[in-house]
Amino acid sequence: MVEPVLAKQNQGKKLRINTTLFGALLLIAGFAGNAQAALSVGDSYVGPASLQGSLNSSGETVFSNAFSSGFGGFQDAFTFAVTTASQISALASAPALPPAFQINSFEIAVVEGGVVGTTFSGGQVKAVGSVSGSGALELSYSNLAANTQYALVVLGEVASGIPGFYGGSAEVSAVPLPSAALLFLSSLLALAGVVRQRRKKSGAIKTSEQPA
Repeated sequence: MVEPVLAKQNQGKKLRINTTLFGALLLIAGFAGNAQAALSVGDSYVGPASLQGSLNSSGETVFSNAFSSGFGGFQDAFTFAVTTASQISALASAPALPPAFQINSFEIAVVEGGVVGTTFSGGQVKAVGSVSGSGALELSYSNLAANTQYALVVLGEVASGIPGFYGGSAEVSAVPLPSAALLFLSSLLALAGVVRQRRKKSGAIKTSEQPA
């Protein structure tokens, strides 16, 4: 197995794939994602998945890995933990360009679980990637629980006689308050301001009424 290639982690707010590296390959080659998905939401995930790195708990992370020909099946885990209710969006692709690259049964999933030694296992599948209009796998999940360990798991099988490569980008961010909650909060702040003003006025009146 070729050593994982972990690209520089970027704190930018906009999810994106490195177009200079992945985009050209994908436009030319298409994707290896025709097989039926092996994971479904709600499945109990067993693993183990090999630890390949971690995602930023807030912000964007670019991830990738490469394999020698005939490597066979793989399960890679990019772990992350959040301290507040959060969401994740991810986009991943495995260019199919024989004899340069070929990964079969390619898929991605968000899994709740734990790290044991150098592997990630256990837990439940929370979300799985689906094929986008461009052919890449995309995933979005907005119910990440606070103080919980997760992993973005990448699965596939490297074809015999052909190397494999995948790459993608994931972004984790706090779940924004809904508009109703923001309205309620702003109303509370406004009410607190009115109460403070009345107290100040009441204090001023009492002071003026004191005998000289």
